[in-house]
Amino acid sequence: TKEEAEKLVILPETPAGNGVIRLYTARHCLLQAAKDDLRASREVSCGKCTFCREGLKQLEDFLKDTIAGRGKASQLDLMKEIAEAMDFSSMCSVGDRGGDLLLDSLEKFGEEFQAHLKKVCAANICFTNEKMYIDPVKCTGCGLCIGACPEDAIEGRPGYTHLIDRTRCTLCGKCVESCPENAIMKTSGSLPALPDRPVKISGSRVDVRETVPAETKRRRIRRPKSEPLTAAVETPERTEEAYETFDIQKYLQEVGDMKTYDTDICVVAGGPAGLAAAVQAAQEGAKVIVLEKSQAVGGAANMGMGPLGIGTKYQKQQMVDITVEKAFKMFMEYTHYQVDARLIKRYFNQSGETIEWLESMGVEFEGAYRYFPQSECTWHIVKSGQAIGPRAASFMNKALYNKALELGVEFLLETRGEHIVKENDEVTGVLAVTSSGENIRINCKAAIICTGGAGANPEMIYKETGYTYGKDMFNFAIPGITGDGLRMAWEAGVDHVPVRVEQAAMMVGVDNLPDSVSSIFFQPNLLVNAFGKRFMDETFMQNTTFLSNAVSNQKDRTSFSIVDDSIVREYIRNGVDVVSLVRSNPDVSDFYDGIKMAEDNQNVYPVVGNTIEELAEKLGLDPETLKETVDQYNNFCDTTDTEFYKDGRYLKPIYKAPFYACKIGPGGYGTVGGIRINENCEACDKDYYPVPGLYAAGADACNIYNDSYMFLLPGNSMGFAVNTGRIAGKEAAAYVKELAE
Repeated sequence: TKEEAEKLVILPETPAGNGVIRLYTARHCLLQAAKDDLRASREVSCGKCTFCREGLKQLEDFLKDTIAGRGKASQLDLMKEIAEAMDFSSMCSVGDRGGDLLLDSLEKFGEEFQAHLKKVCAANICFTNEKMYIDPVKCTGCGLCIGACPEDAIEGRPGYTHLIDRTRCTLCGKCVESCPENAIMKTSGSLPALPDRPVKISGSRVDVRETVPAETKRRRIRRPKSEPLTAAVETPERTEEAYETFDIQKYLQEVGDMKTYDTDICVVAGGPAGLAAAVQAAQEGAKVIVLEKSQAVGGAANMGMGPLGIGTKYQKQQMVDITVEKAFKMFMEYTHYQVDARLIKRYFNQSGETIEWLESMGVEFEGAYRYFPQSECTWHIVKSGQAIGPRAASFMNKALYNKALELGVEFLLETRGEHIVKENDEVTGVLAVTSSGENIRINCKAAIICTGGAGANPEMIYKETGYTYGKDMFNFAIPGITGDGLRMAWEAGVDHVPVRVEQAAMMVGVDNLPDSVSSIFFQPNLLVNAFGKRFMDETFMQNTTFLSNAVSNQKDRTSFSIVDDSIVREYIRNGVDVVSLVRSNPDVSDFYDGIKMAEDNQNVYPVVGNTIEELAEKLGLDPETLKETVDQYNNFCDTTDTEFYKDGRYLKPIYKAPFYACKIGPGGYGTVGGIRINENCEACDKDYYPVPGLYAAGADACNIYNDSYMFLLPGNSMGFAVNTGRIAGKEAAAYVKELAE
């Protein structure tokens, strides 16, 4: 406490900063100190312990909100709870002690945290009223202020107005003394309207930079003599025999006696599709058993945020102009009518009522949202009590699980579905194996496969799609989602339709870095391929499905996002250009910390260069080609993009060192498709006839996107899972009733 601090005596033999004692005075902000301490712990954390990895990140995020004036009183209690949980649950001293400074500060100097909620900083560091700016009318672009600034807080170039980076400016005033035009001002009031980047000064006599004409010479691409004639990534032929020659009778003879359960319907896997199927079937009066190979239900959807809904009360309240008719036409045109229109119509028609169905179980929603600016407001985000973000849908899964238990559904956790049993071509059971290796049989009249695809099965991904996980495909690999249901269905005679990755481009090699790194590199700036050439209108990078498609069609399925220091500073100062619902207001102020972490950890990416040529060498690109590309792009920034017609709002020149680049590769959430279904979610054979008693829902049966995930109607994957789960549950229950009659 302050009283204790006043009595503290620092002896000469134990000086401050010796690793045991750290001395903070009235000039220090304890919140800033705690943030730096958390950052230091994150840098040395191995990341293997969940409490340490996630706890440090969440504490730092909450602390950043508080320092920025966006904090809430509830977050202070949550920070204390997380820090205490880390203290007794982490596996080493990094996690044990990582939140100690924050915890002690909250306990003994809580008034400083409360003051920050009111945008008051006792050290006058976080919220200062004084600020400096450069009058763009008076500035001649002479550059004298850049040389005078000891903090490198001024950016600009000859012939362009200059800007002050207020995140670095210390208000020392040296730039004011250097300016011959008296263009640099200090004020305690509000700033006048200022440009967000250097603006070309009309009639300037200063040579700007060498520009390259829009129609510069074309550098022909030739195969190097050292490169083999085979493609960089070979696409194997799909073979189905391995899945379709399983002898179920021989298997039963080998296993012998096993524990059995009797039920009407067996649901294989307890993700959102399986949970919805179980609840719906139970509501229809069926007896249901759910197999789930992990220790808990929810699957990959526990990381999600909410399902699609069309025609909901939220959209009507928000005056959102989206109807089933409009969405249906959008979807069918997007997929070129290569998908099942009857299934799409039934799914969309039911989706609005499904939101009400979920609400009847206690699920609450924030409203209807877009994912990114070009998309529609169809994403119904589950209310979690925290800020909108990942993992919100876990509350929906919990509500479905509780409802299923209330309805008498039996869950066999840590039990993996293995094979479908058929007699006279009708489903009569499901064979499964427990985590201890015990074989069991569920006798049933119908089975619903909902295992979520094969996102964590690199061998199956390569076999089905030609992508190699970790090399040219960087999809989420949720443990346990290994294609069990696909194999079971194919063995049971279901048509083996194409399996695709639900693509959304991924930043490569930044998993252990602050989110600010990927947030900046995912902005619509210069994007080049392995030849150092542009290949798309970067405006459409915000649709990561389109971006992943474009990258997949480049050499080595590789691309690089390039920014310079002026762009980074602009984002830190004014915020990024394009936001998404997942990154609604990304704080990118620690981008430079992230770059330093990458260097300290010897990450391959991001790459930093003091010249474009140096950057090219580090990326393995031809320096001359990349320099030509950058020069041409800079010319477009001053005129118009005549190459790909990019929106002028996102044309930012690449001129100020250092230059930064990061690799973007094809990515995705997992696989979709593989099992043919009809509009009743019945699993069908090669002749399109249903296999009696067999149903499928969710990612295993998600054949509705053709070759590209329909990102323009966000919430589609979870919406498809929940709605097809309901359809499968309802239809399977009706089938069971028919058998009994």
